[in-house]
Amino acid sequence: MSCTVTPVNLGGWLSYKVDINSQDSLQGSMKTVISLNSDNVVQQTDPSRRDSMVLTKTGPAEFRFRLAGVQLSDRGFYWCSITTGTKQQPEEEWTTVASSESNKIEINFQENGPSFSIDIRSDASSVYPWETAKIECLLSLRDSGSSPKTDDLTYEVRWYFTRLRGGPMNTEVASIDRFGIMRKMPRNSSSDISIERRDAHVYLLNLYGTQDSDSGEYHCVATPWYLSASTGAWTEAEALTSGKVFLSVKFAVWDSLKLPLLYGAAASLGVGLFSLLLGLVCAHCCCRNTAHTPRSRNKLINFEMD
Repeated sequence: MSCTVTPVNLGGWLSYKVDINSQDSLQGSMKTVISLNSDNVVQQTDPSRRDSMVLTKTGPAEFRFRLAGVQLSDRGFYWCSITTGTKQQPEEEWTTVASSESNKIEINFQENGPSFSIDIRSDASSVYPWETAKIECLLSLRDSGSSPKTDDLTYEVRWYFTRLRGGPMNTEVASIDRFGIMRKMPRNSSSDISIERRDAHVYLLNLYGTQDSDSGEYHCVATPWYLSASTGAWTEAEALTSGKVFLSVKFAVWDSLKLPLLYGAAASLGVGLFSLLLGLVCAHCCCRNTAHTPRSRNKLINFEMD
């Protein structure tokens, strides 16, 4: 950083005292990091930075400040504060006649945050009514030199549903924020839903008691949050949208007919057995046996007629 002084309406011998000031923010407190007096003697406020901060006079009214090995703690605004002294004779004392400040220059750090990818998969593309469907939203860190630790990373995940036949597009069904608080949207009266965090990068959507109205496309949208190494604050990354998986809830024909068929067969068998039993009872009780009359063994007697 260079500071140039332009004297106006000043004569005689001139001297300059230069202070390099800084502050963390425009509203923060000011501090002097290094000074150069009129005798070109450097004074530093932080002895540990003695080798990394240099303030030199490069011209009659030009000064240059160099900060080597910039650290995160050096982030902020820097400027020159110039105090001008004058005297008419060499043996006289310096007299302060003016002071001025330069414009402020900001030192900041451009942080290339971690890069993420997202994927989605389902354990089955079709289920039967009342079964449980599971859909996973998988997140991963791409190769990055600034990848945060597991404890310094979390996600906000939202699940969306597109109905198979009609209905609004991309209806949000459930979400979980970065603090682990889940929120469910109103659904049909039979099926239920939950979100399970399996590990730091995998979120599972469970659909319990599925019905035909649950058929459609599902996808997830994840917003990563990571603890910035430069600012020390939680930073929101760009939202990621997965592809879509299709879930079909089959119509179980046999399941829907087996109970009526079973009831019908049982009823038919019961009626048949009852009819058979009733016939036997009636045949035994209501019909009497006819007595057998034996045939006469007497021979016919011949009658002679006159």
